[in-house]
Amino acid sequence: MRIDLEANPEGILKPDQSKPEGMKNPIRLVTSNLVFNQKTGNAFTPAKVELRMAQATGSAIGVHYFAKDNVLTLDSHLDLALTGSRKATLQATRGVISKEPRQVVLDEPRLAQGPQRMEAHRATLYLREDNTVDHVVATDDVQAHVTGESPVNARASRAEFAVNEAQDGLSHAVFQGDVQVESGGERPSRTSAGRIDLNFSSRNEISKVRASENV
Repeated sequence: MRIDLEANPEGILKPDQSKPEGMKNPIRLVTSNLVFNQKTGNAFTPAKVELRMAQATGSAIGVHYFAKDNVLTLDSHLDLALTGSRKATLQATRGVISKEPRQVVLDEPRLAQGPQRMEAHRATLYLREDNTVDHVVATDDVQAHVTGESPVNARASRAEFAVNEAQDGLSHAVFQGDVQVESGGERPSRTSAGRIDLNFSSRNEISKVRASENV
């Protein structure tokens, strides 16, 4: 069974539940054994779910949809491949997609992109009207790791990442709350601060770093 999710102002009042006009980048699900309540519009299945979003494709196990609040919960084992010029994978133990506010909340997210790894207890992806990601806020023991000849390990209480206009990388990142950064290689260093700002170049490489607040 295939389901397209997108904002529909008429909701379950529209008898045929036809596609809303001007639908942009709907969230598409393919699953089986779906149990649907015709009166409420709610649905659920414990089966595997294949999903496609504006910038990612992947799967999860189990889904619950609540029509009144237009909230979709991916119950477990969320595993996504991010599309674009820079391949990345995103895994989480659970995901909740909502229309108001338009966002995706992930539990225990783990992002891997080349030599870069990032994880946290929770991350919220804030979406634009076309369902592309505008920015991401990670909270509760945010960790970032870069492997290689000059490895970098960072930890903070909170981090916010702004996605660039090309939708293929970051334009800016802010780490806040007892920020600890250690780098290795030929010139190892250790930095602690209340806040660290990072700017990224068009090649998604760090172009500027600024530490502030009790450095």
